[in-house]
Amino acid sequence: MRALKFKTVLAVTAALGGLGVSAPAMAQSARTGGEQASQVADVIVTARRREESLQAAPLAISALTSTELESARVERLADLAKVAPGLTFTPLFGAQNQLPIIRGAAQTFGQLNVGVFLDGVYLSGKAGADLEMADLERIEVVRGPQSALYGQNTFAGAINYITRRSSNVLSGDLEATVGNNGLLKFTGGLSGPITDTLGFRLGAYSRQFDGFYASAADGGRIDHSETYGAMLTLDYAPTDRFSAVVRVTGSNEDSGQPASVVVRNNVYPATPSGAYAGTPPTGNPAIIRNLIYVGELGPVDPDAIYVNTRRTSNEV
Repeated sequence: MRALKFKTVLAVTAALGGLGVSAPAMAQSARTGGEQASQVADVIVTARRREESLQAAPLAISALTSTELESARVERLADLAKVAPGLTFTPLFGAQNQLPIIRGAAQTFGQLNVGVFLDGVYLSGKAGADLEMADLERIEVVRGPQSALYGQNTFAGAINYITRRSSNVLSGDLEATVGNNGLLKFTGGLSGPITDTLGFRLGAYSRQFDGFYASAADGGRIDHSETYGAMLTLDYAPTDRFSAVVRVTGSNEDSGQPASVVVRNNVYPATPSGAYAGTPPTGNPAIIRNLIYVGELGPVDPDAIYVNTRRTSNEV
């Protein structure tokens, strides 16, 4: 899917005096090797509920900063799985049944075994796992059992979404993305101080997509989505030893059914588990079906996707 992106950044900062730099060229070249190693950005993570260096944390963590998320175009959980080692993502039956998998430990039924957290708050249910990744400072993917830190539902690992905080100067950002298949996305934010001890950040996003496929049954769009939301963060720090953060978030998502095609098994005829086995010798015959599919799956015919897209009268 081709997309054209426009970005505008508004920033108001206090000007500082000019800085004079003078150093011998020979000294700079002599320190090049050591400085290159020390100039690597030190990412601070909070996976263990404390601030510490990513390199010093005794956990298998992949941390992506806001700059890395933007450059890799990470917008949903499927995008994150492409850049985070050990994380895979399987969209089973639409937006309400997401399944992140860490290190191959899949949990198809019941609660997830990968805990998903937003600023340390647990997001229950599979629908909350796939967030619209807007206004994030970084994402931390912790691999391996984390029950001692996070409790239940973290046997395979945890995903931490850390949102942006308020800034010391008034600043804002606005981004628009336009693509084919009706893709139209806007994200923006405004941040700054209210008083010397209170700061704010206001963010909003909107995403509309018409989908790739249309149903052969009724002609409706299948994998479409329309999402919008907003968030407000207040940072209060009256002293160096006390601080409080209040964050309010609201969102709405309207997603269509995923495009799916039924492929029938072609070998190993037998009675499926739980099916009628017949009543020999004169009763009704047993139900016999092929139980295994052997061969290479061919391409999906867009005209063979039969999904009912019409809304019912009691649908919210």
